[in-house]
Amino acid sequence: MKGTGNVVEMIISEDLSEQAGCEAILRTLDQNLAINGLYCVSDSLALGAYHALNTRKRAIPRQIAIIGVGDSESSPYYAPPLTCVGVPHALLHETAAKQLMTHLNTRNRINLKTSLDPVVILRESTGTIQAQQTSTHH
Repeated sequence: MKGTGNVVEMIISEDLSEQAGCEAILRTLDQNLAINGLYCVSDSLALGAYHALNTRKRAIPRQIAIIGVGDSESSPYYAPPLTCVGVPHALLHETAAKQLMTHLNTRNRINLKTSLDPVVILRESTGTIQAQQTSTHH
């Protein structure tokens, strides 16, 4: 794969809270580093980044694109809505419930392992809009 030529920098926060995300981005902006995109390891860090960027009058996604991990229930309501990578929470809940019931109903102790494929939910924070699925009624 051919690279973009851009250097990737890690911005490290104290924890995964919104406040820590905000503080980390503000520190980075104070260093006058060129940032054109953020990949936040949690949606809460992304929310903190939104606050920092809004405080410093940086436009999302025109100046800085943002991706979060997790797709929390509030992600579509960020301004602009947050693009996310993750496993849908409903699928996680359903899978966990099925595994719990299997475990409880099985006399033999079994080791249950499941792998769920992540999905990308494109929204406006990266300059894209999620494709709307349409259904046809007959």
